[in-house]
Amino acid sequence: MPLYRISFMAAGLKTYEVLELPYQIKRDNADNLCIINNRHIIGDETLLERLVQERLQITHQVCILEATMLCDETDSRSQFE
Repeated sequence: MPLYRISFMAAGLKTYEVLELPYQIKRDNADNLCIINNRHIIGDETLLERLVQERLQITHQVCILEATMLCDETDSRSQFE
């Protein structure tokens, strides 16, 4: 699963977390973050905010600033097979 560094604002504080997500996160042509699964867009930035909020058990509203892929284990494994 891809490992992402997610930068976000919550309760007025800017922070980041490293999360393993079963999706790819990319920007679309309008520079909006999208969640992609099997090459299909399954969600937008709002869904990503909810995922981060639930995964980290944050009670405040989350505003995603950036999502950067650190590594994708599936890609690295397939290169060595």
